[in-house]
Amino acid sequence: MATDQRPRRADTPDATIRTEVLDRLAEEDALPIRQYGVGGARYVYEQLSAASVAFDGAVRNYRLNPESGVATEADDGATFPAIGRVGALHALAPATWRLRRRLFSGRRDSVPVRVYGSDDGPTVVYLHGGGFVIGSVESHDVLCRALAAESGATVVSVGYRLAPEHPHPTPTLDGYTALEWAADRFGGGELVVGGDSAGGAIASVVSLLARDREGPTIDQQWLLYPVTEPGMDRPSYEEFAEGYLLERTDIEWFDTQRFADGRDPDVPAYALATDSLAGLPKTTLVTAGFDPLRDEGFALADALEDAGVAVDHRNYPAMIHGFATLLDDPSVGAAWETVRHLAGKL
Repeated sequence: MATDQRPRRADTPDATIRTEVLDRLAEEDALPIRQYGVGGARYVYEQLSAASVAFDGAVRNYRLNPESGVATEADDGATFPAIGRVGALHALAPATWRLRRRLFSGRRDSVPVRVYGSDDGPTVVYLHGGGFVIGSVESHDVLCRALAAESGATVVSVGYRLAPEHPHPTPTLDGYTALEWAADRFGGGELVVGGDSAGGAIASVVSLLARDREGPTIDQQWLLYPVTEPGMDRPSYEEFAEGYLLERTDIEWFDTQRFADGRDPDVPAYALATDSLAGLPKTTLVTAGFDPLRDEGFALADALEDAGVAVDHRNYPAMIHGFATLLDDPSVGAAWETVRHLAGKL
């Protein structure tokens, strides 16, 4: 296993992360995100995620029927009015998010899919983060544009349905349906499934489903600071319980929404809660030093290696959860380093 030998954490977070993200969120009492309720949290997250990078290729929107697996092209504009991270901090006032929360109901019958690039070459099916409750193709537009621009691959961003309106296993099954559709629609080169945080959890289980159901052959999985197990009992959960963007109380709240209907024994919720990881595709796994999910990411890297899976594990000691989407700030070099490292895998 190619394991990053840097220490698990630096003495302090990266200076830009500390001043431009953590300090500003603390000044606004913006966390925990559960304080806004489901609809308000979705709105705030979209605004905090607003950013853009240059991409000259084609961008197409589809609506995927999760029952039939058939997708139709849609002329969708931006789902959310982007005001940027600075403006978002002013949008956190209760008078604002209470008015907005009703706009963010998650009940829907189709899955938005955004495709970046041509139909040729490798295909990357990407599942966004957001605790299975928040996030969308819009919140991760910047990351998917960057991946497509740097790699030349077709990047398929999946707006899987969210809990609590669509609890487990719906988000994972939507991800698997999207994988099948993408493999059929854009097949021809390597097939990659990837995701960050909750999306990393979905991507890892989609790989398990593809293995067990004899589904599409996945060549690689890219897992960025993924959720990998239940319990929240590793040291990093205590060390970074609050003050580092992703807070323990928010993770607990996400889990309550995700498992509103209980757990499905036929669809795993976590990669490390399965009997075997053998036969999974070669894996690039990214962790962050100041992240409550850090230690379970290390545990997944070890478990994959023990199962005979090739693993490239890269840890960024001065980063926080979610850093790979901070691509609009060139001083956060780890974000672009991660994108280019992934692109170089193709």
